[in-house]
Amino acid sequence: MRYITGPKSRIWVAVNDELASNKSDEELKNNLKKRTESVQAWFFNLDDNHAPSPAKNIAYKRVGTGILDPKFISWALAKGMPARFDKGKETKAWQDYVDRFLRNEDALKKVKEIYNEEKAIGSLYPGVKEFVDLLSGSERFYVTRDIAEVAEAYCSALGLNGFFAEESQKGRAIEKYLRKHNRINVIGIDGDFEDDAEMIDVAKFYGKDVVSFYFMDKPKDSLMNKKFDYAASKDRSGLVEILRQQI
Repeated sequence: MRYITGPKSRIWVAVNDELASNKSDEELKNNLKKRTESVQAWFFNLDDNHAPSPAKNIAYKRVGTGILDPKFISWALAKGMPARFDKGKETKAWQDYVDRFLRNEDALKKVKEIYNEEKAIGSLYPGVKEFVDLLSGSERFYVTRDIAEVAEAYCSALGLNGFFAEESQKGRAIEKYLRKHNRINVIGIDGDFEDDAEMIDVAKFYGKDVVSFYFMDKPKDSLMNKKFDYAASKDRSGLVEILRQQI
C-alpha cells in the first residue's frame, strides 16, 4: 500500500497499490475526497473499529451472569472466553453469550446503563465522530454483531440513519438494503475485519461502485485486506484532514 500521510506517526492514511499506480500524493488525496463525497450510503462496522469492542466489554463484565454462574463457567470453558475473545473466534461465542445471558429484561437494562448515548460518544476512537459527520450527506448505517441496544446507543450518538444488529453475515444486510434501494449506486464500506470485506463482495455483485476503508492498529502492508481501497489508522484525524481540504 502507498502512504499519503504517515506512516511514522500513529496517524496515517494509505491507498491500495492498484489505485495508487502512476499518481502523485496530491492526486490520490483529491481522488479519495471526491470518491468519498460520491457515496450515497455508508455501512460501518462498530466493534474495535469505531470504538473498543462493546461485545468484549459486555462479556468481560459478565453482564447477565456472574463468575460463579455454572452456565457462565460452562460457556467460558467451551469457548475459551472471555480471555481469548479475539478476531476470528468471537462471532459464534458472542452469539452464544447473547442467547444464554442477554435475553432478559435485567440484562438489557444493565447493557443500556453501560452503553447510553453519552457513554457511546465518550468511547469513540479519535476522529471517528468528525469522520462520520463529514459523511452526513449520505445515508449511514451500522452493520454489527452487537445487540440492538448497543447499536442504538452508538447510532443515536452519531446521528446515523439506522442499524443492522446481531448480523453475523454482513453481506446479507447489504443485500437486503440494496434490494429495497435500487437508486443507490455508490456504496461506502468502513471496517476493520475480514468479515467486513463480505459487504464489498455483495455490493459489487449487485453492480455497485464501492468506496472502502480498512482501519488498522498499525501500518503494516501484510495486515491490509487487499479488497479495500484505502487503509488508515484507528485514529481518523489524518483522514479527516484530507477530507476537509479544498480541492
